[in-house]
Amino acid sequence: MGLKYGWRVFDVMISLAIIAFLVASLLPSGARGPSSPHILALNDLRSISFASLNVEAQTGRLPIEVENESGVVLSWATQILPMMDQSALYREIDQTSNWDSATNKTSYQHQVPGYEYPGQKRLVTSNPKYKDYGSIHYSANVHVLGPGGVTSSLDVTDGASNTMLFGSIRDNIPPWGQPGNFRDPALGLNRYPNGFGGPSDEHIPVSFVDGHVTMLSRGIDDELLKAIATPKGGENVEIEF
Repeated sequence: MGLKYGWRVFDVMISLAIIAFLVASLLPSGARGPSSPHILALNDLRSISFASLNVEAQTGRLPIEVENESGVVLSWATQILPMMDQSALYREIDQTSNWDSATNKTSYQHQVPGYEYPGQKRLVTSNPKYKDYGSIHYSANVHVLGPGGVTSSLDVTDGASNTMLFGSIRDNIPPWGQPGNFRDPALGLNRYPNGFGGPSDEHIPVSFVDGHVTMLSRGIDDELLKAIATPKGGENVEIEF
């Protein structure tokens, strides 16, 4: 039997993403440029994206929302907590009880650093029932992490660098523990309460499956927006940001 050696392309992608993140984190603040709220939001999205990729590296799948052995669904934001330096909080959560149960209320009331849009007045969750719960100002692309999406980044046949993974939101803010925090990029940016958006009317921070982040213009071409929304739509679109 011959020796098998070499890394998979996915392993290389994850390793390079982690190295890039660590290098950026070690730079002094002055070397990183101005820390505007939008730059900080991009950093949040980069951390969330790498956390999701790290979950995949450890479990073999992205943080998709499926029932566990107890019939409980953990939100993607809950699943990535250990990769967001929130291992202690993650261990507090009773994964045999629903997120809004009395057992888990105290844990899910915690506001997780990196889940709020920097520099903005705290946006309470839109549902008064959950006003005391920690909120999240970022959502996942429904075509990737939502029902009927993909299990692995390797399933993104349109290209990891061409497919949107997360983005900021400004309306209908959910608790981070609530499953179902997905939105459709094809709805446009800052157009609908259940779509992606942000404090700026002109530019919205987003991340892609390969971990890179950018600001998208609200006026982005609709066909291009639809192309980056689908993970395996077969669109032949050259994207330049």
